[in-house]
Amino acid sequence: MMDTEQTEPQYFSRNEARKIIGLHENDFIFGTIGRLAINKDQKTLLKAFALIKKDCPRSKLVIIGDGSEKGNLESKIKNLGLENRVLMTGKISHENLLLHLKAADIFVLNTGYEGFSHQLLEAMAVGIPVVTTDVGGNPEIIVNGKNGLLVGHNNKEDLRNAIVDLWDNVVLRDNFVKQARIDVQKFSSQIMVG
Repeated sequence: MMDTEQTEPQYFSRNEARKIIGLHENDFIFGTIGRLAINKDQKTLLKAFALIKKDCPRSKLVIIGDGSEKGNLESKIKNLGLENRVLMTGKISHENLLLHLKAADIFVLNTGYEGFSHQLLEAMAVGIPVVTTDVGGNPEIIVNGKNGLLVGHNNKEDLRNAIVDLWDNVVLRDNFVKQARIDVQKFSSQIMVG
């Protein structure tokens, strides 16, 4: 349950948010949030991201969160040659998290297990198109092809294709954002309590 009306950092544009957190305004930013754990599967996201280096020039991946998989993910980033393209922030404040969301172009949640994801709702409320897995409660929030894209879990090719399709289609991104802003209101705290 969340108050969707209080999610967006109203005072900052995308470029202002990027300046505050040290990202370049011309980069294309993919963001993800979650505990760094095996079931959150950031490792497959890194593999998919490595496949899009040529497709999405100037793309960067920002991973927000901390957890037991941090060392393994850092090693994977090095092994894939992504040191200059992936930023791991660690755990950050909610206000800073919202700034990172505001700075992103696409939100990707590649998880093997998910209940009811507040991260998806926050991304939708801030106005970022979403790619996520069709597991747990994600399909209750994201309707594939209507307000975001759903992919199978642990499938780096499907994930890569969805990311590139969305990166390459600004009209689709805009349509997802518009629909998501409508749909996220269904999950406002007042409605959920009711």
